[in-house]
Formats: sequence, C-alpha cells, structure tokens
Amino acid sequence: MSIVLPERYQTKLIENKNHIAIITDLIDRIGDIYLENNLFFFEEYTDHGWRHINSVLKASDELIPGESFENLNSIDILLLVSSIMLHDIGMHVQLTTFIGLIKGEYDDTRCINFDNSNWSELWVLYCNEAKRFSSKKRIELFGYDIEKIDFPLNFENKGPSETEKKLIGEFIRRYHPRLAHEIALKGIKTNKGYIQFFNESVDPQIKDLAGLIARSHGM
Repeated sequence: MSIVLPERYQTKLIENKNHIAIITDLIDRIGDIYLENNLFFFEEYTDHGWRHINSVLKASDELIPGESFENLNSIDILLLVSSIMLHDIGMHVQLTTFIGLIKGEYDDTRCINFDNSNWSELWVLYCNEAKRFSSKKRIELFGYDIEKIDFPLNFENKGPSETEKKLIGEFIRRYHPRLAHEIALKGIKTNKGYIQFFNESVDPQIKDLAGLIARSHGM
C-alpha cells in the first residue's frame, strides 16, 4: 500500500539527485493522507486514495510515446509526478482546512492571473446560489428535496450536519483544482498546523508550476 512511480519515471528522475529527493520527500509527506483516504466531505465518493494516484501515474506513463519521452528531462517528470500527486489533494481537506479558507488564511496564495475572488467571497457567492438551488439540484446533492437550507451555516462549534457537509463538499469539489494549486504553495491546514508537501529548500517556481499543472485538470 504505497505510491509507486512508473519505471520510466524513476529512470528519468535519478538523472538529477535533487529532483529524485524532492519526489521521494513529497511521497513521504503526502503518502499518509492518501493511505488514510479520509474524505470528510466526500464519504460517498469513489476512491481518491493511493490506488487512484497509482492508476493516474500509470495512465500518464502509458500516454507518452517512447519518442516523446526521450525528449523529456528530470524536471519535466518532477513536475508531472508532483502535479498528479497534488491534483486531488483538495478532496482530502478536513473541516479545519475549510474554515481556514473562508477566514482568509489562504488569501496570500491567490493567483491574481486566474482568480478574481478570494475564498470568503467565493463562499458568499456560492451560498447565495445555494439558496436558489432547483429541486433537481437539491435531490442530486442531498439525496432528497430538502425544503430549506438555513443560512448562514453554524457549524464551527458543533460540527457540520450531514446536509451542511454535502453543501460544503460541493463547494470544495467545484474549486478543488484551485485549492490543489494553493496547497502546493502553502501546504494543507490541519488541527496541528500546516502540512507542507515540499521542503522549504524547494524552488518556489517548482511549487507554483506543479500546483498550476495540478490545477489545469479543472480548467
């Protein structure tokens, strides 16, 4: 039960000791989250754990023809592998992460070239939209046609209800590609502080590019 790199990727990465070290460290730091696979907001979703990551790594390798692979270098593989491991990390956020988002703790990572709104603004817009969800949308989201959603949500002291979890989950699902980008830069907030997935010595441009590629699957 672990993340396994395709053989071609391993061969390319070992050409640069620094790059293989970054990936090895990333696997160590992120592996426990994918192994635990605790989808607080997405209990009914399909597997987004280490098996999923391995299947995406395998599929990505199979999609690259040999003649194209010869033109790739270790930094290309570093960015590809990093982005694959980050692309669904937003689906693994816990309540602490979400509260941090809407309280502005990730505002310093907002990419102004892509994002006009911060997370608290996005949340207000989403809640206003949720008040007008159609009957079809409510059944799709909650499993039944809930008569009314009470706003503002009050979950910080008692924890979210199942309805609130699904409502928050839909918000996170929509924006999890953006969240992957920001987590690559800042880490993921937990009850014990931030988990950084890249060592502090890693070039910020590598973090940004890996996050951007992870983000691209939702663009």
